[in-house]
Amino acid sequence: LRRADPRQPGGDLLLGKTLMKRRHFDQAMKVYRNDLQKVSARPHQFIVHNAMGACAFRQGDYAEAIRHYRICRELMPTETANLESLALASLQAGQEAAAR
Repeated sequence: LRRADPRQPGGDLLLGKTLMKRRHFDQAMKVYRNDLQKVSARPHQFIVHNAMGACAFRQGDYAEAIRHYRICRELMPTETANLESLALASLQAGQEAAAR
């Protein structure tokens, strides 16, 4: 297997996903923040913020998850891929009206 180059967009995303699978959430968030500094393309930012939302959700930080999922909505308003995640995080945070 060829390792992704963390200096390239997407390399940090792969590393972050691996860290999340190993439950190293703080390290994964640090990697994702680093990746965001490297890219300006909205689709890639959407993917990274969505991953950050998933990471925060798995840590039980629903407010942070919601924040990242909402950023996704701002970046790509017509993309529906993370609507379910946003609704679920809103429900977990006790924001039932926002989940609708």
